[in-house]
Amino acid sequence: MKCLIGVPTLNGPERVFSFLRSLENFPPKIEYSVIVVDDGSSSVEASQLEEVCESFGVKLRCHQDDKGRPENRGVPAAWNTIIDRAIEKHISNVLIFNDDIQTLPRAIDSAVFALENNPGVGLVGIPPYHQRSTGLELRWPVLLHRGKPYRNYISVGCSFGLTLQTIETVGKFDERFRATFEDVDMSLRCIQANLMNITIPQGVIHEHAATFKTNKHLNASLRLELSRRVFAKKWGGPYESVIAGLTLPNEPVNYMDLEGNVVMDHLPSAET
Repeated sequence: MKCLIGVPTLNGPERVFSFLRSLENFPPKIEYSVIVVDDGSSSVEASQLEEVCESFGVKLRCHQDDKGRPENRGVPAAWNTIIDRAIEKHISNVLIFNDDIQTLPRAIDSAVFALENNPGVGLVGIPPYHQRSTGLELRWPVLLHRGKPYRNYISVGCSFGLTLQTIETVGKFDERFRATFEDVDMSLRCIQANLMNITIPQGVIHEHAATFKTNKHLNASLRLELSRRVFAKKWGGPYESVIAGLTLPNEPVNYMDLEGNVVMDHLPSAET
């Protein structure tokens, strides 16, 4: 098994450092390479990010305008840059993480296993844990009490995987969604193409919305509302009504359990 791990960032060299250090602390057993995409960082932050990537020996690509200046193109454009790297290097499995993610044992291996051993898979979600004063807390704890994956509508964009076959089937990420609903759109396109989206039981640590918290000029609320309008025009209605009209079949899936054992089971859906 082999994969490309992609991390988009904006003014987040310290977050990228934490991600890469967690990857170093909990290295996957599979062969992997890493690319960091700088989506328009300021000169000081960009310089620090270059130092971070050089320190860990990972590839860095920077979004720039036609005059060579840093350019913020949005999250899906950064994801597409990661996809382009996978195509360039002929790596079929791609995992994408927010820069505010820290990996945990088995998450990457399990995600790639699910991608490689389920021909009908579209997206593989890796669930986020949030750090609390009482410890780690799953974002959707009720859904993962089984210790096995579940079929879901949406694979959340903070941590997920896909294959180049999925990209060939449904196309690249829609760059009109600047920072919200790009994951929803891709998930729906997978469902439309009769591909299944699943979430595995192994998780990662996530500091929610760190990029927006530290980059107020991105206007997170405005980007959300603009993306809502793009979504409604593309899919014929608001997110809530589109999701309400979907159904999820129950099909078997190959996966690794929490101890790394290979299992084949019928997937429960997110609503059960």
